[in-house]
Formats: sequence, structure tokens, C-alpha cells
Amino acid sequence: TAFDVGESISDISMYTNSYGVAVGNSGHVVRISTSTTVTEELVLDSPTGFYDVATPAAAVSYIVGLGVVAAYDNGGPEAPEQFAMESGDGTYTNSLLPTFTWDAAFDEISDILGYEFSLDESTWAKIGDVTTYTLEDDLTTGEQTVYVRAYDDAFNTGDSSALTITVDQTDPTVGSVTPLAATTGTSTQFRAEATDASGIDSCALYVDGSSVGAMSYDSAAEEYYRSRSFSTAGVYSVYAYCTDLAGNTQAGATSNLIVTVSTSTETPADETDETDEASAGDLIKTACPGGEDVNDPCRAVYFLGDDGKRHAFPNEKVFFTWYSDFDDVVVVSTSYMASVTLGRNVTYHPGTTMVKFPSLNTVYGVGEEGELRAVTSEDVAVSIFGSNWNTMIHDISEAFYGNYSFGDDIDNTSDFDPDEVEDSVDSINDIL
Repeated sequence: TAFDVGESISDISMYTNSYGVAVGNSGHVVRISTSTTVTEELVLDSPTGFYDVATPAAAVSYIVGLGVVAAYDNGGPEAPEQFAMESGDGTYTNSLLPTFTWDAAFDEISDILGYEFSLDESTWAKIGDVTTYTLEDDLTTGEQTVYVRAYDDAFNTGDSSALTITVDQTDPTVGSVTPLAATTGTSTQFRAEATDASGIDSCALYVDGSSVGAMSYDSAAEEYYRSRSFSTAGVYSVYAYCTDLAGNTQAGATSNLIVTVSTSTETPADETDETDEASAGDLIKTACPGGEDVNDPCRAVYFLGDDGKRHAFPNEKVFFTWYSDFDDVVVVSTSYMASVTLGRNVTYHPGTTMVKFPSLNTVYGVGEEGELRAVTSEDVAVSIFGSNWNTMIHDISEAFYGNYSFGDDIDNTSDFDPDEVEDSVDSINDIL
């Protein structure tokens, strides 16, 4: 550093890690101070004074008059502490431009002038006197190490702090919720598998599109679970929604949960009153003595049609498109049940839902006579059934393929009005 002739240098301070230190004008006296001695020398060079530090030592001050002009400092700052990443969980992130923070570094002699950042510890970029920094160039995915170090007023660089992070932009893999059957008033534990290379941070159970709470982790089964009870029978959409440690999220496939009315394992009072007759339009079943599982024939409910035949419901999903509960079931004797001929199965109530067969990609609306009508595009499905149309789809087992006939495709919104179709049917008799 050089100063013009006549310039006051009493307020100028600087640090240097070089041997040559310019301290003032020619003819000025330089006072050199250490912790034990004070010496004075005359600056001889002209027109600008220059003093050559022949035997430098740390913490030596070079003084002109009352002001410190230069202090020799050849030691770098300490490494910054508390070096951390703000994004993700601190180790994993899904951001290619994460933000990093650290505590201010310390230098024993000089002040901290700024910081440098590096992705490989060989090429360093000066980023200013800051303790927060957001990358300006994209990282690559995978594991990598980043570095930060400080430099002081004498331009000494200190030791670096290193942080190993992993950039993960892959969503978790989330399985379907099980089981898909429950009874009212009974707590059921729902489970789903979830995996991710970075690790799963959390999962939540969703019912009909809303979270009902966080799921716990079962390390032995490697599954997430949450218990829930339902007060009302019906069909509910369920799925698990998970977040990994990097912040990526994924919802599992939406499934239909069938909640049925809870029945006692003991013999209900009304099932002891068997009858040997029933009327067309009744729901009929035989009595269960008690303790039977769900597959016992006494659990089966039939619709007694105008044709004099009993028509089975293939499953509860079909039943609940026609009825909300089992309150009106008539309990008949086994001899009466055996006397009634089996007819065709009951199919889905027209206009209430969409259906498909597991091995086929085609989605169908259920027409006025129970026929299946193919929906030709997603846009048509959205316009007719709404943005959540895909949560309204029920799978029909291929075993029941023959129960259905097929009608005209649904190409436009005007081809199918669900409310109008649903209202067109008063009874199961209308589709038999």
C-alpha cells in the first residue's frame, strides 16, 4: 500500500502476509513494536515510503505516529463451525440448489474478510462475508461433499469445514392400503409398505381424500400402520401418503374400503324368528346360529325378485350401491331358501360409480339397464364424474364378466348424466 506525500496516515490500518509493507512517506520514522521491544527506523525510499519487513513475525505492529499502519499475519482463520444444510433433513435433499449455513469463523489477529465455497476442495469461489449461501449452479443427484472456509484481512485462508450430502429427486415407492374390509364400531389396523433409497420420513393415512393422521412404523413387518374405526357403513377410498428424508412425496394407489355393519358373534334375537315366506323386493338370508365366519352361507344376502328368484350380491361393494345397511333383511328358514331358485347376480346400481376389470384398461359407466358403457377419454371422465373420478372406480372380478352386457361408448358429456341414470332406476327388478 502506498500513500501520497503529505497524506495523513494516523487512521490507516491494514494487515499483510507479505514481507514488504508500505507504511508512509519518505522520511517518516517507523516504530516497530513487539511484545517485548520497541525500535524505530527511518523510511528512506522516495517519494513514497516503503518499509521492507526482513524478519516478519506474527503479531508485530508497524506504527507511524499514533496509527497502526500494518500488522503481519500469516495464520489463517479457524474452520467455520456448525456447517449445515437447511434443505431436506440436513443430510438428504431434493433441491439441486440447496442453502447452507455456518457460524462465523474466528481469526486470532486479523478480521474475517469473507468466505469461499467449493464442491471439490480444489476450485474455490469467493461468496462474500456471509454465513448463509445458496448454490448458484445445480448439483448432480447422488452423494457429494461440499466445503466452506474463511479468509482474513491478510488474505490468509483457513481450514475448511466439510459436509457430505445426498441429492435425491426420486419419489418413494408406496404400496396399497390393506385390509380393504372393516365393520362399523370396530377399530381396524390399516397397513401399507413404503420404501425409499434415502429413507422414509413419514406416512399418513388418507380416507376419502383427507388425512386422518400419521402412520407408525412397524420395523419387524417393515410396514406403516394406523388404526381407525368407522361409524357408518359404506365404501371409502383409502391410500397412504409418504414423504422421504429428502422431501420427495408419493401417494399409494387409491383402493376402495368396504365398511359393513357390525354383527354380533352371538345369535341375534331377530335371527331366531325365521319365516317360511317373503315378498318380492325383500332382502333374504338364513339364520346364523352364532360364531360363523364371513364366508358361511348364512351370511349371504339375496334379493328376492319379481321373477320369483333369489339374486346374489357378488360382494359388499355391489350391495352398498343399492342399500346403506342390512336393517330390512328378512331371515327365512333354510327350507324356504332352498325352495327359491337362484337367478342372475345383482350388478352395480346404474349411475352410482365407475367400474373396470383388473386385466383391462377400459373404464365403464353403468347404464340405465345395468349395461357397461366405455368412457373413451380422461377428459370425458373428468367432465362427467369430476376431478376425483379415479377414486370412484370399482374393480369387477373377471369371474363376474358374464353378469354384464355392454352398451354404447360414452364419447361426450351429453352421452351420460349420472344423476339422471341413477334416478331412472327404482329397484333391482329394473335391471334384472
